[in-house]
Amino acid sequence: MRIKVFKNGFKKTDKHPDYIIYRSEEGSDLEKVGALWLGKSSKGESYMSGQIETPAPPPENYQKEERPIVSDPDDDIPF
Repeated sequence: MRIKVFKNGFKKTDKHPDYIIYRSEEGSDLEKVGALWLGKSSKGESYMSGQIETPAPPPENYQKEERPIVSDPDDDIPF
């Protein structure tokens, strides 16, 4: 996955992220997938913390239903 990170121009409070992360796939529109916040450690070092939203995995007991393709010549509709 390719990403692009943009400064959040709409930040109004500390709870709003400093940067927005977008998925950047060739031939498709940008899709928002996460956010980053700037912070300082207790030692005064600057860092970024973030959150990336990923699609939820299917349930553990999920099984894709496979339907066999049945072709019966008697069911054909004549045109």
